[in-house]
Amino acid sequence: MDDFGGMTMESGPDAENGTGAYDAASEGGAATEPASPGLGTAGAVPESAEGYILPQSWEGEGVPGEIAAQVSGILESDRETFMEVCHACELTDTQAAALFDALGKTLAGSLAEDNAAYNRNLEETVTGLWPKDTARNVEIARRGARFLRIGNELDAEGLSAHPLVLRMVHAVGRMVGEDAMRGNGAAKGGLPVGEAARVEMLKVIQSDAYRRNDPAALRKVEALAARVKR
Repeated sequence: MDDFGGMTMESGPDAENGTGAYDAASEGGAATEPASPGLGTAGAVPESAEGYILPQSWEGEGVPGEIAAQVSGILESDRETFMEVCHACELTDTQAAALFDALGKTLAGSLAEDNAAYNRNLEETVTGLWPKDTARNVEIARRGARFLRIGNELDAEGLSAHPLVLRMVHAVGRMVGEDAMRGNGAAKGGLPVGEAARVEMLKVIQSDAYRRNDPAALRKVEALAARVKR
């Protein structure tokens, strides 16, 4: 986590004692009380949780933009709770900003580790499925995912490295890449076309028969794929 350098936070006046109080005794008068904490006062505790001034987004030196955006999204979703905790702990605005940055670094490190583990798993899976011509077969699988318009959903659910999912999108990618499919007379009959064909194809792909590699289900997916407008 230390590999990521966060944003530079500037310290407020009299950050050492956090009061910013003016010592009138040095001028021959009575010492004044510390100033009342105000909205966004760097060296003081804000009057309310809403008074903290925090960055709108998180960035870290050396952190890829995609991970930084994920961290910012997580921090934004918990911003209100974060400020409430800071206020309950009587943190100054400067301390809250430093904690915000430290939390961002921790999240960035965790996400980077998760991504690395996911990529290792994906590499092991595709190599196991297609030990020969691995790159070509991966591209076929990607084509299938694009054709089904489910690539983003698979990534979001962490299913892109699942062997069954990879075999499924690879099969679709292989079929949609074959010119012979477009004129396959067996694909005709009472099957739907266009968007309806795509919806029906997804239903078959999600069926137990397809998971068992049932020949009839595989043929139906092939026939429907040929009738989807690309």
